[in-house]
Amino acid sequence: MGPAEEIVVEIPEGLKEAMGPDGENLFLQRATLTAYELDGAQNCAVRIDLEWAPGADELIASSSSSDDGPNYGFALGYAYHHPLSELSPDGEGPGNFFIADDYSHAVRVNDCAASPMDDDNSSALDFKFLRDGDMTDGAEIDFTVMKDGSITIVDSDVEDFVRDSNGDWVAD
Repeated sequence: MGPAEEIVVEIPEGLKEAMGPDGENLFLQRATLTAYELDGAQNCAVRIDLEWAPGADELIASSSSSDDGPNYGFALGYAYHHPLSELSPDGEGPGNFFIADDYSHAVRVNDCAASPMDDDNSSALDFKFLRDGDMTDGAEIDFTVMKDGSITIVDSDVEDFVRDSNGDWVAD
């Protein structure tokens, strides 16, 4: 998907239904990716507006915690994250993930992609869910961002489910 200035990613209703009870325990309902402007030519960034699923606060709190409380970054596939207030104008270097204090959005900083499909310079975003008290991988997207702000989804993967020839979600 892309390149585009904005990309909205969400778990389809058909997949949630196929997941059964696990589909009700998703943390993230929708993510909107847009370019985030940084100074300099080395780093590019994507702003990720986060729409958490109903009850996500309780689910995340019950499945991950640290001395600082629930780990919302881990729920998105990032074991380590920084407060958004620590993001420097030039992006502070590749591979950083910053999240707002209210968890409404995050910024992913990475090397700028040389082309839309430059998977060597892609970033990931996970859609995890709660299973037996643990955060479990549900789906993942890999995306790139170029200096001009164009974003491309270069890959996606859904754990344990595939679409059949009719387009219906079935267990893998």
